[in-house]
Amino acid sequence: SLLLSSNSPPQGVLTPMAIAALCIGSFVGGGVSAKLAGEKGLIMGAGTGLLLFFVLLIAGTAVQLVGLDALLFLRLTLLLISASLGGVVGVNLKKRRR
Repeated sequence: SLLLSSNSPPQGVLTPMAIAALCIGSFVGGGVSAKLAGEKGLIMGAGTGLLLFFVLLIAGTAVQLVGLDALLFLRLTLLLISASLGGVVGVNLKKRRR
């Protein structure tokens, strides 16, 4: 956000940056949810990605009417993939020794 507020980036850069941030967030969310569950990382991650997609879809529809377009399906696909990968990584993380 500091980068965006200090400069005026071109419009074509904003969408890829937002999608990258969304993928990073869904990866972390999938990892945390799978780590808390302790098993079924792929399913927990995919569920987290799907839930995040629907929350963003509802929020986006409330602000502005969103149509079914290729970008919407791209976001769904990227959210599912990144959250599922995060779930697999989260379930396979070793527990800390105290």
